[in-house]
Parts: sequence; C-alpha cells; structure tokens
Amino acid sequence: MNGHDHGDDFKVVDQVPFYTLNSAYGPWIGFPNGDADLVQKYEYLHGYVPYDRALSAVVTIESDANRKHSGVIRIEGMQGNYESVTPAELGLVDPYWNGVSVEPRASSFVISFDSMKKEIKDSIDEQKEMPRINIG
Repeated sequence: MNGHDHGDDFKVVDQVPFYTLNSAYGPWIGFPNGDADLVQKYEYLHGYVPYDRALSAVVTIESDANRKHSGVIRIEGMQGNYESVTPAELGLVDPYWNGVSVEPRASSFVISFDSMKKEIKDSIDEQKEMPRINIG
C-alpha cells in the first residue's frame, strides 16, 4: 500500500498487488498547459485541487484457520467530490497525473491469493461491488 503518489491506483506486478491510496485532501497538479489566464484565475489554489472531504480506506486482512483458502485482503474505500475546481478547469484533460487517477475516490477491492491468475470481476469505475482480484 502506497500513499505517496497522491492518486488512486491498483496494479499487479509479478503477482504482487500494489494499491495506491489517494491523497486525503487532493493532489497538486500545477497548471498543466501553462495557460496564463488559468494561472491568473486560479492563482489562489497554486495548482492544488482540493477534495470536499478527507479520503480514506479500511483494510481488513482475513485468513482461513482451516486452510481452505490462503486469505483475503479487503480494501473498502470511499467516494468524494472536488471541493471547488476540477483538474479539467486547471487544464488537465485526462484525470491522471503521474500515472495515477486524481479523481476524488479511494477505490475498493477484494484481493484473493487462491488462483494462479489475476481476475477483476467488476470494473474499477463502477464501484458498485468491490472488484475481486485473485493472485496465485
């Protein structure tokens, strides 16, 4: 689990899950296109995009004493909103900065280590149910 990148992300590299927990209050993206009018209009933000609430996630690690499965990690995140200005208003067309999403959310996942391949059953964007990732 990483919180340094100030964004929301999940990936599996060599069967190791990497979860990036979003910044609590929002990312600093600067003014990506350097538009002088935008810099003047939003100068007070100094390139910062505040969220309307502090984002967080609850992580639960479960193991099976009967060894029927090797364990499950549940990450229950939350959804927020932008407080005042959006990244698009500061000139960032795609809501990704430094390779991670700067949308106001901490995604939810269920990670299982039972199978040899990774499976994501639900789309990260839908967030109706936590995506299940199986890692061998």
